[in-house]
Amino acid sequence: MGFYADDLSGVTNLTTGRWYHIAYMYDAVANNQSIYLDGLLEGNRVTSSSYLGQNGDVTIGKTGIPAGNWYDGLIDQITVTNRAKTSCEILNDASLVAHFPFDDPLVDIGPNTMTATITVQGNSGMSWVTGKVNQALSFSKTNSYFQTCGFWALGQNQAYSIALWINPSFQAGTLFHLSTAATGSGSWCLPMIGFSSNGSIVSQTWNYGAFAVIGPIPPINAWTHIVQTWSSVNGLRLYINGGLYGSVAVSAFATGGASMCVFLGNSGLGTNCQTGQIVMGAYSGAIDEFYVYNRELSASEVCPLAHP
Repeated sequence: MGFYADDLSGVTNLTTGRWYHIAYMYDAVANNQSIYLDGLLEGNRVTSSSYLGQNGDVTIGKTGIPAGNWYDGLIDQITVTNRAKTSCEILNDASLVAHFPFDDPLVDIGPNTMTATITVQGNSGMSWVTGKVNQALSFSKTNSYFQTCGFWALGQNQAYSIALWINPSFQAGTLFHLSTAATGSGSWCLPMIGFSSNGSIVSQTWNYGAFAVIGPIPPINAWTHIVQTWSSVNGLRLYINGGLYGSVAVSAFATGGASMCVFLGNSGLGTNCQTGQIVMGAYSGAIDEFYVYNRELSASEVCPLAHP
């Protein structure tokens, strides 16, 4: 990437059939070029001269000179910013899959602007209430749930993190459910965060069997922050209110291998799913500040989410 023979290259050989996030940053004040791959710095250099472009056409999928260098593959989410982003901003762009603050209206304010729907039984069952931060989404009726689809990263054997605030009226039900189908069922489905039969928080993942960390019984009518992370290095980890509560070694995430749908507050129609330690059902209470990342958050990154 660069300015016509004043270029910068990355160091990683890309493989076919998987998505990468690529960012190129140019600081016009320092004449500095940087390349980031999946949010991590691949290389940087000071240019031999300043960028002199003033206007022109933008071409995507081929080079203008020489003609005929065509790209064969998929491209998505092209963004141009008229300032030099920080490394933290670029990492966030690359790894934050979705952030639903649940401040009416229902909008993902993350970089991918995922589309979500609310399903209710009858004409009621969900409402906006005072949240941990601004507003929150309240679940109060059977078969009501929040749903958003298109989570490609959660369908692959790669690291992830899920974060949310809960304020339960009862310690029961499904909090976070993952499925290959919009019904909540499909060829692969699993409640990944929810409650056990005795009301304990359960965080679980799948590797041809459910692996779970059993958390505390949270207080009712009070806010509790939950973060679930998984990576092949550190396995499954459960953080409660910013602190590491427990972990279990899990070497792989044997997920659906497809774009996935996420459910909050229920499992949709996912009645044929593996359940592990979670007793599936409707959750009664509020949920706020829901995040999904395509990497494992560190303990230092979990802490500010739990202390907004």
